[in-house]
Amino acid sequence: MQRLFAALAATALLSGCAGVLPVPSDGAPLKVASWNLEHLAELDGQGCRPRVEADYVVLRRHADALGADVIALQEVESQAAAERVFEPAKYDVVMSTRPASERGPECRGLPGRHIQNQTVGFAIRKGVAWSRNGDLSALALGNPNLRWGVDVTVTKGRPLRLLAVHLKSGCNSGRASTDPDCPVLFDQLPVLETWVDDRARAG
Repeated sequence: MQRLFAALAATALLSGCAGVLPVPSDGAPLKVASWNLEHLAELDGQGCRPRVEADYVVLRRHADALGADVIALQEVESQAAAERVFEPAKYDVVMSTRPASERGPECRGLPGRHIQNQTVGFAIRKGVAWSRNGDLSALALGNPNLRWGVDVTVTKGRPLRLLAVHLKSGCNSGRASTDPDCPVLFDQLPVLETWVDDRARAG
């Protein structure tokens, strides 16, 4: 159980919150945030959350207001979609290499529209040194429609491994344990635990 809590704590950092991580060697903190962009599409008027250019302008302002060095991203259609919010002149955008998923079910409340490809990744402020590690494809459990984790090493004083994830949704508090989403989520947790344990062994 302790290992499970450690895995969940590590995931929580990049699954819907923001924080400042101290980097002792140079004294400058690294600000890390996470942002679920809720069906962010590459083109205007597409997906389960259709947006127009004015909406992307507001999202860009919010990105700047975050003032974060590294932002983990969820529910983004593609790199081009992410770059409509995180301008390439300001950020390096790195997205999952998972092949695009199949068309999903209908969007809730939008008949005729379907869930588009959803992927995870990072936006990393220009000037922050980083390198990419292999995606954590094992999180997909062999299902082409489940999301992979994106794994980067950020170096600001000392190296720090970060993993952006978007685990199986739908197994919410109050839902029956027999919900079909719950076993999928539970099967993803040992994969995440192994990643955390590997990082701990590597120091």
